[in-house]
Amino acid sequence: MKTHSSLRFEMYSDEIKISKKAYQNWEESKFESPVEYIERKREIDTAALLEDVLKNELTQIELQIVTLYYFKSFSLSQIASETGVHRSTVLRRLETVNHKIYSNLKYVIKYQNNTYSSSVIPIAIRNAMALNAAKASMPSSVGGRITRLMHIFKIDEDTLCACLKIEPKRLYRIINGHIEPCVSEVVKISAFFDVSTDYLLIGKV
Repeated sequence: MKTHSSLRFEMYSDEIKISKKAYQNWEESKFESPVEYIERKREIDTAALLEDVLKNELTQIELQIVTLYYFKSFSLSQIASETGVHRSTVLRRLETVNHKIYSNLKYVIKYQNNTYSSSVIPIAIRNAMALNAAKASMPSSVGGRITRLMHIFKIDEDTLCACLKIEPKRLYRIINGHIEPCVSEVVKISAFFDVSTDYLLIGKV
């Protein structure tokens, strides 16, 4: 369990209400304190802000390059072939995109981490990009979709098991496709992540 004695930030009233509600709902699990909840929520919020930057601050070709490079793991040569843009131009576009992301998110990241240092910015952006990559993924199995949701909401298997009263071994077997979840498990997992049972079972949004 992490200690937070050196952590100092102001929690707004709506954050306090939300964190108290989350903590009360999860109190039996003992896995997440209100401070840990706020840390997790702010990481998710940074990913949402990054998504806004990608949608609103990039040109169409920049967005296409970012999607191929970060979310689909294309090489620079593959991106050049796919977009009809020279490889060196793809690299320059990626540098431009990284500058736009950094410029738009640097102050909020510093605020969220209660620091004047810029050293936390690249790490926070990398984590936010990973969350957005998970969000953009389309897993083909129930286990893959549960894993995707855990990544998006920064929830680990132990916490999910404790909150939903599912045996860790059973969740492991569900995630790895060894067994199918029962109806009550599908309902609980769907409700926990606020998605439809259709999404969990067949990937239908």
